[in-house]
Parts: sequence; structure tokens; C-alpha cells
Amino acid sequence: MGQSTLTRRGFLKATGALATACAVGGYASSFVKVDPAKAADLEEETIVHSSCRACISNCGVLVHVRNGRVTKVEGDEIDPMSKGRICPKGLAAIQALYNPNRMKYPMKRAGERGENKWERISWQEAIDTIADNLMEIYAKDPMKLVISTGGGGNPQFFGLVRFLQAFDGGNFFEPGCAQCYLPRMCTQPILNGCNDTSIADSTVGEIYYTKTVPNCLVMWGTDPSQSHIPSGGRAVNDLRMKGMKTVVVDPRFTPDAAKADVWLPIRPGTDVAMMNGWIKYIIDNNLYDRDWCLNGPTCRSSSMKKPCCSTMPTSSAWVTMRTT
Repeated sequence: MGQSTLTRRGFLKATGALATACAVGGYASSFVKVDPAKAADLEEETIVHSSCRACISNCGVLVHVRNGRVTKVEGDEIDPMSKGRICPKGLAAIQALYNPNRMKYPMKRAGERGENKWERISWQEAIDTIADNLMEIYAKDPMKLVISTGGGGNPQFFGLVRFLQAFDGGNFFEPGCAQCYLPRMCTQPILNGCNDTSIADSTVGEIYYTKTVPNCLVMWGTDPSQSHIPSGGRAVNDLRMKGMKTVVVDPRFTPDAAKADVWLPIRPGTDVAMMNGWIKYIIDNNLYDRDWCLNGPTCRSSSMKKPCCSTMPTSSAWVTMRTT
């Protein structure tokens, strides 16, 4: 028997063709023949630059559209933060867009509350019903209006405030932003002059500024390599590759903990004790910038040295804490 001339590429090609034939063999009768004259039009594809709205990061995406239908979603390399990366939730956008159980038209409760009985109504009836109820509340007292929206990942939660301003009153509650995002977003500038310190929200702008590499980054209870893959996880990894040391404070042995220079698997609930210990050590050993802590960052555009929350420290020697 002569020596086989089958190459690795030829083997893969042959087995691939066989697998395809087996997969579609049972469905060959369901294929529809297309007129060659119309085939070119059916295959035309348009790529639209857009952004993913699955969370607050709003990563840039390329949307492939064929015959008026989205066929593919992928990351857009022109996005300066995600740089073409996209998470599984973003890739699954088509499933949400064309989910057969999605809401396609307004529904109005047909029975008593809790009976789960609904009937379809027109968009005009829905708008009129909402407007009539809003005007009835407004005539009595605008402050009696309470509205809500989705979780903190909803990029439109700021629209609630604007709506209430136009309505001249009312209040809102939101299960993620109001209890999680906004408190730290408002507290951080007051405490230390910095912006939000959550990698999960993409607003830690300094980790994307590659010209200045921090000496050390402390990730406290956060795991950007899993929770923020397209943007924050990539940025941290890029800085790590440039020599930045990392300290991970987390009971879990996360991927970031596995790559950290120091992993501190503290017991849950002991964060405050450890943080107070760090603060005492830093103060006792004078390991902080006294002038910056007392006066805060200053606006470079102004001749007067006044506190400015938009200015971030540009030194490469600072240590940053990240909390969830």
C-alpha cells in the first residue's frame, strides 16, 4: 500500500464537507430555489455603525442588515474604549430583537389585577390613555406622580429626571441606579475630586489613558475580566502588560485574582476593618499627597486654584481602589 498523500488541510476540508452534507441532508427538500436574477439583490448586505444598548457601556457595534433584517452584530473597532470587542450579551442582541415573545404592540389589562388577562389596543389608544391619566394627576398634584425604569444598566435612566422636570413635579425610583450608581457617582467627587470609581460603568477614564501607566491598581470586589470584558477588562489587561501591578481584594479566586501580584481573599464582611487598617498605615507613614487631599485637584484653565471635580491626577504613582 502506498503512502497516503492526505494533508491536514485536505482532511479538515473533507471532514467539513461531510459534516455539512450530513447536517443539511435531512432538510434538502425544504430549500427554496432562488431566481438567479434576484439572487444578487437578496445577498446585498448593509453594515450600519451603531451602539449596543444592553448596558450603560454603550459599546460601538457594526450591525449587518440584509433585506431589512439584522443578520449579525459584531464589535466596532472605531470605538475608542471597546476597540471592536463585544460581550456575549451584545452578541445576543439579535435574539432579543427577534424574540417571538417580545412585546410588539400595546396591551391593556382586560380583567382584574392579577388575573393576567390582556387585550391588544392601538398605539393611539395607548398614548391617549397615558396622556389622560397624566393630566388627571397633574391637575390634582404633580408631586403624586411616581415613575420607574429598568436597572442601573439601562442607559436611559437619566431621562426620568428630565421627564419629571417637564412634568413640573413627581418622583422616581429605580432598582439599580438610585441605590447603587448615583450614590457613589455623587459621593466620589465630594470625597476625593475623582469621577466614579467603578470599572463596570466604564467611567474610570484614567484606565484608558495609556500614556500614563499607574504603578498599582487595587481592584476591590470587582472582576472586569468577567464582568466588563469589552472595555474595562481589556483596559486593565493592557495596563498590566505595560508593567502595572495589581492587587485584588476578593474572596473569590477570579481571573483577575489569578493574574494579580497580590490576592487578598478576605472574609466577606471584613472590608471596613481592612480598609481602616490601610488608611491608618497610610496616614501613620505619611504615604499620601497631603496638599491634594486637603485642597483637591485644581482647574488648570483657571488662574485661581479652586477645586475642580473634572481634573484627575496624572501622576503615575497613585493607587486606586475599585469597588462594586
